[in-house]
Amino acid sequence: MIKIPAFGIADYRRLWAGAVFNQQGMSGEQVVLGLLVYQFTQSTAWVGVMLAVYFLPFFVFGIVSGAVADRLDRRSLLRRIEALIAINMVIFAFVLAMDMATLWIIIAFTLVSGGLRALHQPARLSYAYDIVGGDQVVSGLGLLNLGSRTGQLIGALTAGAMMDRYGGSTALLTLAAGHGLAFVFFLRLRAAGKAAVTDHVPMRQNIREYVSELRANRVLLMLVAVTASVEIFGFSFATALPELATTRLHLGADGLGMLHAARAVGGMVAGIGLTF
Repeated sequence: MIKIPAFGIADYRRLWAGAVFNQQGMSGEQVVLGLLVYQFTQSTAWVGVMLAVYFLPFFVFGIVSGAVADRLDRRSLLRRIEALIAINMVIFAFVLAMDMATLWIIIAFTLVSGGLRALHQPARLSYAYDIVGGDQVVSGLGLLNLGSRTGQLIGALTAGAMMDRYGGSTALLTLAAGHGLAFVFFLRLRAAGKAAVTDHVPMRQNIREYVSELRANRVLLMLVAVTASVEIFGFSFATALPELATTRLHLGADGLGMLHAARAVGGMVAGIGLTF
């Protein structure tokens, strides 16, 4: 029997479960938002604008969000962000149910959601490192990625099925309930972790140190460039999925959910490889 050391740590198991439910919401809301924008505009270009707005905070606040995760207690940060994501979803579900949604309201919700998730990601990954330490970081992050991809698979299928049968507001409320479960798991996190940062430097100094390291460390710079390239050229196909599902393949929201779920399967395979 293969043993996974990271899973023997109670806080890691809680983080892993919380990541599953967090990522089901991220994947599911992309299904709902993409289809809503396409139904409003009948334009793939606008779907692209929506996704650009969704991921804009990752680009703009990437360094800042990492500094925030280093400055604050990661457990508390994860809980607060998770609660805000759930509240944001519930508010938007109410707007949809009341038939008050417009294209610009959808874009505004997208921006808020993207901003919260841009803060969540570095906090989640950093806390995983804090728990498992440097000696188990590859398997620990690989297993966390596997959990995240599993959540994305479930979220995409769930959002598509719920939206197809009951509408976008019900789909969002279902995803918000998943974020509520993630909040419960994060609420049970106990230890800061054996590799937790103890010397919290000011955010401005943290950002200056990052920029200096980026200038001096060519390997880090290359990793950042490669990551950016993969994000740009490897995931932008999601822009075409709403039009492909509805117009070309004549599928409903559940079909779009299946398309989004399929891309999570590849990530699950990679996660298994890294874990072991």
